[in-house]
Amino acid sequence: MAKPILRIDTDTAKLTKLKGKLAKYPKFAMLEGLRAASAFLNEDDFRESMYPPESNEPFTWSSEKQRRAYFASDGFGKGIPYQRTHELMLSGRFRIEEGNLWVMYENVAPHSPWVISPQFQIIGHRKRGWKPVNTFVVAKSKDVAKVFQRATKEAWDKMKSYNVGDFGL
Repeated sequence: MAKPILRIDTDTAKLTKLKGKLAKYPKFAMLEGLRAASAFLNEDDFRESMYPPESNEPFTWSSEKQRRAYFASDGFGKGIPYQRTHELMLSGRFRIEEGNLWVMYENVAPHSPWVISPQFQIIGHRKRGWKPVNTFVVAKSKDVAKVFQRATKEAWDKMKSYNVGDFGL
């Protein structure tokens, strides 16, 4: 597998608060919540929602040198796209660290740092509405938290009913 080009760790405040609120749940229920949240983050619809609406505005280059290099190299060797390829969506994956509820994102698309990295995003992508991935996840953390809470509660309720039924109580 190719080495990740972009790796961003973001501690979403709402997920961190959930860790304290849901301390009453056992570890297996918490793990179910984390698995559900990770699956939600990796759904095509969620990852595709990272994309801003398409723009007809001319691209704003960081410099004339950058613009010339891009066109002289035929899109840095990848061709100049005339429609969205969804390569960013297909090349990126989220996961949540079990111990601390940190959201990890890795994207192996070579251009991902220039489009969605908070450190390297170029002005043209920012002006076209691309949000850095950490900002995007924080903005969506309420949705992620709902999925996490629901799965954790369901796992705990299922285990409670299993235990009670198992002993004929």
